[in-house]
Amino acid sequence: MKRVGFILGLFAFTCILMNSTLWARQTQIQIIGQLGTDSGQAFVLDQEMMEANATTYTSQDPNFPDDGQKEFKGITIEKIIELTKADENIDGVTFIANNVYVTYEPIEQIRKDNVMIAFSSDGKRIKKNRGGPFMVMHEQVSDQGLYNWYIDTVILGTSLTPELTVVESGNSRVLDAKEIAALPGELLNYVPPIPRGYRKPLPAPDRDTQTEGAFLRDFLTSDNFNEVVLTPYVGNSVTLKKEDLSKPIVVLRSFDNQKIISAYGGPYSVVFPVAEHPDLAGRLPQFLFFLQKIETR
Repeated sequence: MKRVGFILGLFAFTCILMNSTLWARQTQIQIIGQLGTDSGQAFVLDQEMMEANATTYTSQDPNFPDDGQKEFKGITIEKIIELTKADENIDGVTFIANNVYVTYEPIEQIRKDNVMIAFSSDGKRIKKNRGGPFMVMHEQVSDQGLYNWYIDTVILGTSLTPELTVVESGNSRVLDAKEIAALPGELLNYVPPIPRGYRKPLPAPDRDTQTEGAFLRDFLTSDNFNEVVLTPYVGNSVTLKKEDLSKPIVVLRSFDNQKIISAYGGPYSVVFPVAEHPDLAGRLPQFLFFLQKIETR
């Protein structure tokens, strides 16, 4: 009985620890995209900053009509643009949840609906089963699909800087768009992969869209490594074994000869050939979006 009690206690402690760790990970939001030069490549919006620049209004989440009108508190996208000194003429904003669900809204819609990142409802932190701790909220009730939950990252503008960081043997270098475009290309004959989500009025790529990329192994200059870690702007990293690079793993860089916009997982995403190579299935996902860094270890 003592052993059972110890195991149950250990399990409870582990659950508490995991929950507190998860909560700690969700006390801030990453802002990237067309930021002012003073903000650098990323701007961390923490809870204290959100509280200091908060707005409140009464609205309703159409996903929960029975909840009725509530007073939501959060930071508006207009205020975020001001704080980051971002380009006020951006076309739109991409919202990414921590499960990599993506929504995109044109800036006209955002201003019309006074869109905010809400962190409290009727004076209480938003629960996870209601989209918290951070969720997209509209003052004017809008299309249900636009109410993205668990917000992790906000991208101001339609595109990120088209570059990748490559780290080999501890040495870091940044590949710009020209260097990446110069790598040998590969045309792919399938529907372009994009993250799941709601992106009206953007048209989704169809079967006639030409998808093109470069093999992952061509981004590396040395074979002196045991594994490769791919790190995205948002979402989980993927670790590859050295032998995996013998497979046709492709870093996508264009749709119809145009750079891949943020709302579609760009500027770079990765396709893993798990259907053609069963030994990769179960160990690797089919796709990785928003690729930021390639690192060998």
